[in-house]
Amino acid sequence: MRRGTFLAIFSFLLLGCGIAFFVDRARTPSTQNLTDPTIYAGAALLVLAAASAIFSRTVIRRGCRLLQAHLSHLISGGKLTTVEAPEAGLRPLVRSINDLIQYAEQSVSDAAMRLKELELQLKVVTAQRITPRRSSSASPMRCW
Repeated sequence: MRRGTFLAIFSFLLLGCGIAFFVDRARTPSTQNLTDPTIYAGAALLVLAAASAIFSRTVIRRGCRLLQAHLSHLISGGKLTTVEAPEAGLRPLVRSINDLIQYAEQSVSDAAMRLKELELQLKVVTAQRITPRRSSSASPMRCW
């Protein structure tokens, strides 16, 4: 498991534990004073959950920036190739991008093949149009 995924799961666990401490404190009678350690433990877990979520977002954002830079480089080069995922959390996105690149390459090759077919058909039709003219002009004209 990669850092970003681990931090995201860890932040949700910390968030759940922090909320559980506050729910536990809310259920108990309020005879205890405000120095109850469960309030501080819950608050600390919520702060840790927030910090973990921020770090998770930072890791994923860094991966997105690397992917963006790589794609920009490929586009400026003019030739699209497959892309590698800089972060494990971006693998589904990278798979989709690679599928899109493959589809675009297939469409371009299909269009090029269709263009060659049309050029060949045009040559055949042009040759058929020229051939009857030559044969009709080559035959002697009879005047009556």
